[in-house]
Amino acid sequence: MTNDLEIARDAWKRGRDLIGGPAKVSALLGGRPTPQAISQWEKVPPAHVLSIETATGISRHELRPDVFGAAPADAEPQSEGEAA
Repeated sequence: MTNDLEIARDAWKRGRDLIGGPAKVSALLGGRPTPQAISQWEKVPPAHVLSIETATGISRHELRPDVFGAAPADAEPQSEGEAA
């Protein structure tokens, strides 16, 4: 069974790669936090989840299941790169 931390780490890794790495994530977020700080993230801080979700199409429920809970049963899964 996969725990919430593993789900969040995997989703963040996919999201970071889809965006193009820490420098591009930093630019997406307006230059703060810095690419150096972003490269240290194990999972997306809650304040940035919605921006990452919008940019990647990866659900907030995958990015931070510990904050947003499991995806609603009636929600259709989104493919990576598909905007919400």
